[in-house]
Amino acid sequence: PTLSEDLHASPSQLQWSADAYLLVLASLLLPAGMLGDRWGRRPLMLTALTVFAAGSAWCAYAGSPGSLIAARAFLVLGAALLIPLAFSLLVVLFDRDERPKAMAVLGLSTMIGMPLGPIVGGELLRHFWWGSVFVMNVPVAAVALAASWWLLPHETPATRPPIDRVGVVLSSAGLLSLTFGLIEGPSRGWASPLVWATIVVGLTLLVAFLRWERSVTGAEPLLDRSLWWIPEFRWGALAASLTSVVGFVALF
Repeated sequence: PTLSEDLHASPSQLQWSADAYLLVLASLLLPAGMLGDRWGRRPLMLTALTVFAAGSAWCAYAGSPGSLIAARAFLVLGAALLIPLAFSLLVVLFDRDERPKAMAVLGLSTMIGMPLGPIVGGELLRHFWWGSVFVMNVPVAAVALAASWWLLPHETPATRPPIDRVGVVLSSAGLLSLTFGLIEGPSRGWASPLVWATIVVGLTLLVAFLRWERSVTGAEPLLDRSLWWIPEFRWGALAASLTSVVGFVALF
């Protein structure tokens, strides 16, 4: 209600101020994971935190619905890098014995952060203007930026085969189309031709992506199927997915 009044936003614009984040995150999360290995985790972490802080400040002082939606889409560019980088850095920062503890701490903090965010945000809205929800990200990102600059080791990026560009396009377009359909379903109705068309196109592209990953040559596959034969990876990925589902349920 506050956003609607201050920015004169329509219900559709209010919805997309939230959904723009999910849409961009879904399409970028998978390809973002490979960039740290190629360009170095430290510079990418510093870049991601800077983008996240700048995007948060832009969101806080957006003067129109369109500006807020664009700011949210920019903000998530940093988030899409931060999520895979945070986990991949554990391999560099901790040895084999310490790594499970570090993973547990990071996973627990993620679970706590999901329901804690709306609670803290609600308390801020009781006492300050709506932009304070985004402003609070800036000092947190600044502290993380200083810590990353000081603590993260300098790495020499490994020489790797060319990027799997076809895989990047197929996975990003498939997740983008599928997520758009799932977002629009409740508002447009599940019988809407647009909703079903985007879902079907998304699923088709994702199937094509999986088939492509089985036969890709001349480039490093975006999704290495051999990883699923490693028990630690397989069960870790399933546990992380389950944690995310439980966290989003707790969010409500």
